[in-house]
Amino acid sequence: MTKLPSWNVSVVAGVVSAEVTWSDFPGNASIGELYLTYTRENENVTVLLPVESVDERSYHIYNLLMPNSEYTFEVFAFTGSIEDDIYSSASVTVTTKEGGMLPRK
Repeated sequence: MTKLPSWNVSVVAGVVSAEVTWSDFPGNASIGELYLTYTRENENVTVLLPVESVDERSYHIYNLLMPNSEYTFEVFAFTGSIEDDIYSSASVTVTTKEGGMLPRK
């Protein structure tokens, strides 16, 4: 895996949601798939979310996060099959806002 520090990620966190955006892929490789990951502080579980299109530059996470919790976000680009190159963005850590969970509908 190749870390690309110039591939920037930014996050605007709410109470239980976040809007994640990232810059254009800085490499010359042809990207086959993009994934967004997030990990809650002090947990050994990383959530892997497939991005619908390699042309996307944002992902909205709705009602999946915990209030007042620290999360680290990162984007991964796959160039093809498992034996091909994998690239990762810079990681960004944010804390969600304080508040209660949204009521279930």
